[in-house]
Formats: sequence, C-alpha cells, structure tokens
Amino acid sequence: MKNGIDKEIEDTKKGINVLGILVERKTDILAFTAFLISIGSLILQTVNLIKGPDVRLEPPKQVLLVSEKYPDKKNYLRISAKLIYLNQGSPGYDDITKSEQAFFMLGGKRIELTGQEYVESGFVDNRFKVKKISDADPVQIKSGGVVVHETYFVPWPSKTGAPSSNFIEFSEFLKELRQQPELRITFIAKTFSGTLNKATCKLSTKEFIHHLETKHWSAPTCK
Repeated sequence: MKNGIDKEIEDTKKGINVLGILVERKTDILAFTAFLISIGSLILQTVNLIKGPDVRLEPPKQVLLVSEKYPDKKNYLRISAKLIYLNQGSPGYDDITKSEQAFFMLGGKRIELTGQEYVESGFVDNRFKVKKISDADPVQIKSGGVVVHETYFVPWPSKTGAPSSNFIEFSEFLKELRQQPELRITFIAKTFSGTLNKATCKLSTKEFIHHLETKHWSAPTCK
C-alpha cells in the first residue's frame, strides 16, 4: 500500500491541483486558461448578483431659496435644487426613487422640507419664476443610467414635533440667517431598494443675503 507521500508524488506527476481540481499536465494551456477565465467570470457574475443596484446622489451645484405666499397670506421659505442620480449597479438592476427631503439647522432649530414637485426655475419675460413640470412621483433609475431633475421642497406638517414646526416665515428665516455665517442644507434621497443617499450643500450667507432680502429669492452656488 502506498503511503501518503508516495500518493502525493504520484498525483503531482499526473497533474496540477487548482482549487481542489486536478488538472492533467497534458491539458492544453489555452484550454486551461479558458477554464480559469470561465471560473473568474462565474465569480464576477455572482458578486454582481449579490450587489444589485448601486444608486449614488451627487451633491447639487446650486440651491434656490425663495419666498412663496400661502393661503394664510403669509410668505414661507421654499427651496429647490437640481438632483443628479447615478446607478452604477449591474446590468438589469434598476432602482426607483421613493422620497426626497432636505433639512438645515437655523437658530438651533431643525427645519425639514419635503420634495413635492419637479420644476423648472428661471426667467420668463424678465421675471423669475418656478414652473411646475409634474408631481414628485417615483422615477426609474436604470442600471448604468443617469436621472436629473429639479425638485421643489416645501414644508409638510412634522410627524415628530409640532405640526407647524417646519413652516418658517420668510421674514423669520432672514432674521435668523443674518446671525449665522453659513447655511448647510442636507439632501436625503431614498429608493425602493432601501438605498439611502445624503448630499450636503454649504452656502456662504454673505454671498447671497443681500439679494435674498431685496429680491426675495436667490440661487447661490454650493461650496
């Protein structure tokens, strides 16, 4: 009976052990290379299968701050920003936007706004306007694709604090803003696959406060 060492020597003469598989030495090198490539491809496909969609939210380059009159005759703050989504997931793994929020701290208080409409802001007949394109319904983000839209964020009743805590009058917003050197707005985007993305825009108060006070709107660039 052959001992373990003799058997190992004999197996070595027969072939090469790769990942527990004995490959005969007489096997053509090209066939062996093709075998390794197929194994690598199988592993990559398995990794991609587990990975699924991979949605990223790019930080906006600019944010619109604007005063809007409500039925109670008061003016409240609204904001908008152009959001860019990239899906770097595997082919066939699409995703769908679920919700978009934006929040910032002002005078020690957290203000949260909710994405309600997709809009287009700009000048029409020499007047600055925000034009509604559609409601902020879910949008499909295809694998390898890009989705871009401008979202209009508005105050909704708070679910955790006082119902009106997210509604800040524009005059109060200006008053508090003058007391702080910058405004940091964080955008949060959720998808139906469970992805949660955050992107922050930092605005320097001194660069836009005068325009905001005189025009009641401003679109400063993010730092």
